[in-house]
Amino acid sequence: MPAFVPTGRHRCSHTQRANRSTLPWLFTRFVPRFAPTFVLAKYLQYSISYEVSDDTLERVACALAGHEDVIRTDIMQRGNASMDEKAARDEIDRIAANSKVVPTPCGEGSMPFRLWRGAESSTPVVLVHGGSGSWTHWIANVGPLSAAHVVVTPDLPGLGDAAALPQGYTAQDAADWVRRGISRVLDDEPFHLVGFSWGATIASMVAAANERVRSLMLVGPAALGDMPRRSAMKPLIRRSRDMSPAEVLETNRENLARLMIHDRRRIDDLAAWLQTFNTNRSRFNSPQFARSSLVLEHIARSTAPLQVLYGEFDAPAWPDFETRRQRILAVRPDAGFEIVPSAGHWLQYECADEFNARCLAWLAANQ
Repeated sequence: MPAFVPTGRHRCSHTQRANRSTLPWLFTRFVPRFAPTFVLAKYLQYSISYEVSDDTLERVACALAGHEDVIRTDIMQRGNASMDEKAARDEIDRIAANSKVVPTPCGEGSMPFRLWRGAESSTPVVLVHGGSGSWTHWIANVGPLSAAHVVVTPDLPGLGDAAALPQGYTAQDAADWVRRGISRVLDDEPFHLVGFSWGATIASMVAAANERVRSLMLVGPAALGDMPRRSAMKPLIRRSRDMSPAEVLETNRENLARLMIHDRRRIDDLAAWLQTFNTNRSRFNSPQFARSSLVLEHIARSTAPLQVLYGEFDAPAWPDFETRRQRILAVRPDAGFEIVPSAGHWLQYECADEFNARCLAWLAANQ
């Protein structure tokens, strides 16, 4: 089987999937306003590999229909205009304003958990961001997802606004603080976990140690063992102290194109500012764990339903998707493994409409 063909009920050729890549945008942009729920249902049944009930489809459509103002198309429209640092911070504050911050212990300080109060009757979902990031890796997702769930987003140890860990820290140290924080914030109730990149490693470790995890979704995970170095990804540009703020911003924009976002047209000003804010605060070296087998070891110990997503052009993973699929299925034969067309590594930002629809369907199917 070619590496780019998703497993599951619906398979299609590379050409067919490329032609479908605009469908998620069209459906989540226009369906909520102009078409009945069954049209979105047909798209979801056509594009994802797990069974979706009519009740699930109804809830997903309702969640998307109530949030036209916060889905990815709105962010794209704002991103087309020039955005300075103040405007970017105002945009972050606008989205964060609907959340509540709960600090939990971390090292010698604290780490913030942000909560968006959604449907209280649904199982909460915890979104775990990637390396050199913060909760803002989910800035295009917290609105739509909170229409159907309480959404919880921590800043991981040594990243964002969280305290750094003492020198000599391990991945387990970071995971333990996150696990304890989730227990404090959610009062030991069941929850879904969605982890991105480095956050996928943390999410896997938390899931292995916690029977309350209702489901586990991993987006662009590393830590699948030592992989062949066949990626054509260009090395990231190092920033220097003599760079002006404008040069730093453009360097981060270029680094986003090399690592995070496949389509350069989707690297809006907000994405560049987020990369700048997040990397400036990074005090945790997550790449040191990327070639470990931590994800494999911990998903093997977890009993939660597992779904793995990669962008079709995920720079760190390309072109070895088939190797990744085989390694994951070797320890979790029940896992779903899908490739999201036309997306890069940061697929929940680049293709947010499609990610939000897939994620809502996955959460509802495992409610």
